[in-house]
Amino acid sequence: GMTLLVLDIKLPTMPNEISSHGFTHAIFALWPHFGVFVLSFVILARAWEVHHYIFDYLVRYDHTLVYLNMLYLMAVALLPFSTSLVGTHSNFEISAAIYAANFLALSGITLLIWNYATRDRRLVRGDIQPELIAWLRKRLALSTVINCVAILVALIYPPLCILLLLIYQLSMVIIPFFRKNSSPADRSSS
Repeated sequence: GMTLLVLDIKLPTMPNEISSHGFTHAIFALWPHFGVFVLSFVILARAWEVHHYIFDYLVRYDHTLVYLNMLYLMAVALLPFSTSLVGTHSNFEISAAIYAANFLALSGITLLIWNYATRDRRLVRGDIQPELIAWLRKRLALSTVINCVAILVALIYPPLCILLLLIYQLSMVIIPFFRKNSSPADRSSS
């Protein structure tokens, strides 16, 4: 999924006799594609990170978990399309809403997977701390709510939707580096 995101960033067909200024303009015209590529890459990297954390705590799986994970992978596979759509048509409300809905699918399905796996400790290690279960559930619920808000914002003003997603994702990457107290996930994996 992550490597396919870059395939949409390509120069348009240009005449053989293009000026340096025209070529530079064509390069800079790609910024919406590059910007959403970076945002999508960060979101997908975070989704992979959380997915890795969750599956590190699992000790078994069942039919339901396998198919929830297949839904998750379907949302990942859709990301190059939604990224291309918003990169090409960022001024359309529906493009930004579809883009945010793709991230809602990722966070919502991840929340479903975590809730399903941890209910009555169905699929997780017996020694997993209740604080860790609750902490990750809250993080996933927050991401799901932010993505719902982003869809609504997209229907009003698409650039603000993209900005909201960017600010939230960057904060989720940067803030842990500045916290003195580690998260329950950090404590349980050490």
